[in-house]
Amino acid sequence: MSKVRVLESKTDMSSSDEETASTSCCGCSDSIQPPKSEETDVEIHGSLVDFADELKSFYNNPTMSDITLKVGNLSFYAHKFMLAKSSDVLQTMLTSSNWGESQQCEVRLEESEECSEKFAEFLQFIYCGKVKFSIQSVLPLLFLADKYNVVDLRTYCSQYMTSKVEKRSVKGAMRWLSYARKFDLDNLSGKCLEVILSQLDSVITTEEWLGLDVDFVCEILQSSDLVVTG
Repeated sequence: MSKVRVLESKTDMSSSDEETASTSCCGCSDSIQPPKSEETDVEIHGSLVDFADELKSFYNNPTMSDITLKVGNLSFYAHKFMLAKSSDVLQTMLTSSNWGESQQCEVRLEESEECSEKFAEFLQFIYCGKVKFSIQSVLPLLFLADKYNVVDLRTYCSQYMTSKVEKRSVKGAMRWLSYARKFDLDNLSGKCLEVILSQLDSVITTEEWLGLDVDFVCEILQSSDLVVTG
């Protein structure tokens, strides 16, 4: 009997010692935490330039093309993924079951003559992310960007037009004011109006002045910012 008691006593002491060890380690935790690994995940980025160059190579390229766009008398090899990536309008057109075009390998897009002539540059922007602007090309590109909701291209068109107007170009201001209002390009509209109000003597000699809406002409003439030289 005495031996049994001794064993039980040792067992109790062992249990007590273990409890003391687990609670007295720096007084911080009820259990010993395993050391954290010092290894961390490493994220490697490939060359964005190389990636962009690879995408460029697919522009109007029949390789892996899954759709052909017909615009006027021109045909363009394209890829649904690239079109959908840049344009939610084209994405809906090419993937929604509500559109017959989604089941076709060839789709005709109805564009004006001016827009048809610049469609290659529009499509090139989708694949390459860059475009060359000119006074003649910017409006058709703006129409296409707005129609297909290619937001970046729409922004770049507005910035280019605004930069021209900021050089105090009366013709540019008169030519683009109505489009700035049509497409809700507030910054461009403000710059056009600023030039018109400051150079009204030159403005009223342009053909565009005669084509302005009567209400807008009244708005200009009643503006407190109007500058008239005698």
